[in-house]
Amino acid sequence: MSDVLTTYFNRYAESALDQIHHGIAAIDFYGEVIDRLKNGIDISDSVPEVKRVGSKIALDTAQEMLADYIKRVEHIWDLPKPLKEIATTKISKNKERLENLPRYDVTHTFKLESGKINILISTANRNHRIEIDTDRNTMKAAATIHELEQYLTLALISA
Repeated sequence: MSDVLTTYFNRYAESALDQIHHGIAAIDFYGEVIDRLKNGIDISDSVPEVKRVGSKIALDTAQEMLADYIKRVEHIWDLPKPLKEIATTKISKNKERLENLPRYDVTHTFKLESGKINILISTANRNHRIEIDTDRNTMKAAATIHELEQYLTLALISA
């Protein structure tokens, strides 16, 4: 297949997994802060800023940050705008009991002038697997891959 597509989507998946890991840690942290503040527990030893701003402001800020991180994690797998315009994305998520990150199955389907190409990303904890599926006709597949590589270039330049 294409080294360009493989490299791009490997980096894309690694970045998404890093952001998900960070986002889930932040969600857990802010959830714990909110629970403790709502129960009137003094957390100024572990979060010194609470002494400076007060419990009410700290609670409001923690709730805002929690909502922000939840929103970020929900949109981790979004493609850059030039790619999003030509793709349909399907995401399924499954949380295994003993794993700290959910498992994702992400399918980006690009419908291009030269044909259709599917990028399948499967994750398990911090590991991922990429599959690129396109037309069986090698000439048509090469044209489709080349066209998607052009869109990738546009996406990288416009970022």
